[in-house]
Amino acid sequence: MKHIRPFFYEEPSSVPEASAMLSAPGALALAGGTDITVMLRRKPMDDVMLVNLKKIPGLDSIQKLEDGGLRLGALVTVGHMGRVLTAPEHAVLRIACNSLGTPAVRNLATLGGNVGRASPASDVIPALLSLDAVVILESARESRRVPLGQLLQGPGRLDSRPGEFITAVELPPHAGRVGAYWKAGRIRGADCALAGVGVSFCWDGEAVTEPRVAMPSVGPTCLRSAGAENVLRGARLDEETIRAAAEAAARDARPITDLRASAAYRKELVRGLLTKTLRSLAAQERRSC
Repeated sequence: MKHIRPFFYEEPSSVPEASAMLSAPGALALAGGTDITVMLRRKPMDDVMLVNLKKIPGLDSIQKLEDGGLRLGALVTVGHMGRVLTAPEHAVLRIACNSLGTPAVRNLATLGGNVGRASPASDVIPALLSLDAVVILESARESRRVPLGQLLQGPGRLDSRPGEFITAVELPPHAGRVGAYWKAGRIRGADCALAGVGVSFCWDGEAVTEPRVAMPSVGPTCLRSAGAENVLRGARLDEETIRAAAEAAARDARPITDLRASAAYRKELVRGLLTKTLRSLAAQERRSC
């Protein structure tokens, strides 16, 4: 049986203090902590220092921005987002949050932890990508705003700098957008996505505008499907468009074969899930007319 190795523990009360601690070798940011036990058991690291961010004021708040956008603090829990993001334009993120893990996990897991983990199988990241999310990273020296898609570098890897950590995620104004998230797992209930799709767009009459299609578990990071977005842009959401978008998304997917599923099966899941998602959004529009 593997035991957790001894570690150091710190509770900074400000961004500069946390930044200095996180610059040290072996330092790990502690947000919700849902992955930290696994990491401490797996990582062959000496002198691990956990830096608990929960004492830093303001990281657990949700704020409406002057331009109508939304600022989500890094320590806002996934469960809280799943309960309070009730506006139709945030449906894709609300659904994704409520599909992550179990209620107990959702009430511990944080937005910043999910983004910082950079898991290709994340439920939250595809939803954020479909909403053009911008990540706020801060250190003792600077504050940066980085589009989420540019920040993701690979499994567990972000384009971050020493001492830098996520303090918030901002969503631009999205009035009038609709969206949804669907995923497939090996079992019903709490399971990582074998594949999934997060979709968000606006209606201009019967035409789709500003489409975003993002996919987990089919690449080294969660991916946007430029092909599916090109098919949807300016088109009526009929069966022909839906089939073409699903095929384009499957072509853009770059899955691997592993113990959980084959690459071919994951591509087939992308086709089916995007078809299902687009049909459901088209049906919603017809019911609202």
